[in-house]
Amino acid sequence: MIPEKGKVPQSFRVVLSGNPNSGKSTVFNAMTGLNRHTGNWAGKTVENASAFYSFEGDNYEIIDIPGIYSLEAFSKDEQEAVDLLKNSSYDVLVIVADATCLERALLLCISELELCSNAVVCLNLSDEAKKRNIDIDHKKLAGLLQAPVVPTSARSKAGIRELKAEIAGQAALSRKLRVCSFSKCRFEGEPDNATLARTIAEETVSCKSEDCFKRDRKIDNIVLTKKYGVPLMLLMIFAVFWLTIVGANYPSELLRSMFSEIEAALVSLFEAVNINETLKSAVIYGMFRTSGNVVSVMLPPMAIFSPLFNLLEDSGLLPRIAFNTDGLFNSAGTNGKNALTMCMGFGCSACGVTSCRIMGGGNDRKISVLTNSLVPCNGKYPSLILLSGFILGSGEKNSFLSALVVFLFVLAAIGVTFVATKLLSVLFGGKRSSAFVLELPPYRRPQFLKTVLLSLKDNTLKILGRAVIVAAPGGLVLWLLQNTDVNGVSALSAMSSALDPAGRFLGMDGVIIAAFILGWPANEIVVPIMLTCYPGFSAIGNSGTAQDIYSVFTANGWTAVTAVCTMLFFLFHFPCATTVLTIKKELSSLKLTILAFILPTSIGIALCCAVSALFRLTALF
Repeated sequence: MIPEKGKVPQSFRVVLSGNPNSGKSTVFNAMTGLNRHTGNWAGKTVENASAFYSFEGDNYEIIDIPGIYSLEAFSKDEQEAVDLLKNSSYDVLVIVADATCLERALLLCISELELCSNAVVCLNLSDEAKKRNIDIDHKKLAGLLQAPVVPTSARSKAGIRELKAEIAGQAALSRKLRVCSFSKCRFEGEPDNATLARTIAEETVSCKSEDCFKRDRKIDNIVLTKKYGVPLMLLMIFAVFWLTIVGANYPSELLRSMFSEIEAALVSLFEAVNINETLKSAVIYGMFRTSGNVVSVMLPPMAIFSPLFNLLEDSGLLPRIAFNTDGLFNSAGTNGKNALTMCMGFGCSACGVTSCRIMGGGNDRKISVLTNSLVPCNGKYPSLILLSGFILGSGEKNSFLSALVVFLFVLAAIGVTFVATKLLSVLFGGKRSSAFVLELPPYRRPQFLKTVLLSLKDNTLKILGRAVIVAAPGGLVLWLLQNTDVNGVSALSAMSSALDPAGRFLGMDGVIIAAFILGWPANEIVVPIMLTCYPGFSAIGNSGTAQDIYSVFTANGWTAVTAVCTMLFFLFHFPCATTVLTIKKELSSLKLTILAFILPTSIGIALCCAVSALFRLTALF
């Protein structure tokens, strides 16, 4: 905006605080125009984020901090938020309160108003409150709190301009004398915060229906029961895999065909301009072909799986999964919050490691970080889906069975996570360092188009972009290894041959082990590296269908045992480079980082040895 004539632009610092799952990050996005990933569950935001916006000629830095319930911190993410509130300088505090549950929100609101005088209460989710026939007298509420109260619906950006205007007013006051106007002395008897919150809520909130959350309770009476809860959860996970496999077949083949045509066009172009043959081979058959394999194999499954997973998240089902699995995690020595970090790990292991901040300090958080890589991340699913088709002989014709195979492998990963969690709990002394306090958010109708588009942008394209960035130079390295002579054979062949005895012992081969090692920067490129290394794949280039790929595998000695062991090693092997660096950053311990590297790899080696030995033993009889 253009400043008023003669006005000198100023800069202000604004902190956005509130309970978990009150819509803080959505308010942050609405105010700044960004698309920070949000979720319908507590603990989605685990670190501070800042951005800038302008209003009436002035500049504002707004900081979105992790959700808290009080000014007492019980986990690392809460500690970051409380430290900023108590020890940093800022001009305005925006307290985001959930309009559907005002009494609970007021507990924090009262404490923060006593801490900071220049505050604005953002009464978010006002549209949901209206749908539930909850009416709040926000003017009376503002009078009782002695602070501006602005009703908003951040998802539709309703009330955001009014919120910015109130922030601007408070920002102007912040440069003058600051006097805290809120005092419990104005209420008879100086009650504690809980009683005071109830008193204020009773005076300002009215509900036209007898039970504002009747629908949610009806659903929870099914979803949260021992009889139906876990089976429904498993059914949803299976459905996600099945839809991913069914939907990914055709676009994968279409992409392979497209890259094959582009490759042919590049060959013609390079020949037309007389490009050096070595350079042509390195760029086209090394960098481009490897990148094309990554995109055609990885993009369709990720483009389907990630939005489906985020739709479940947006609906409010993920916290119910944590609730249903609390007993299992408790028996393993931790609590149900681990399910939330595990769900984040299903998307990206590095993000899952960061989300472990919600676990609290001490052993619970360390164990959660160390075991997060035991569940497959988004980058592994396309490979698992492809390999499951090889076990069954056909990916497209047996999509249901292929989904079942992947589902069983994922269940195995979850089971191993419980066992590893229990063992680590015993190793670290069995000391519990945090309690399980989980808020169940209301069920919401997911914003389908927005969720899908943001998922494609923030998850699929970001992960795929990282994979391609790694794949292009990785393809060049592969080409150099293939074209560097070592005692009459290529360096890649020499490397694969050296690793072949170990690979055979694990039920795989040297090419597979080499692909895992060379694919350490990103799991997404492991299978494309295998395809590039095997003789015969160059003949089909990027146009190969799933059946063509299976033919190459078979021609190079693959059996169902090879596929099973490779899938197991995909589940349990060293975390990718990004995840390892994230673990080192989060735990600040080289020893624990090495343990996080060794733990899944040891499990993978042990399981592959067992499966390979079992099949060899079976073959003798």
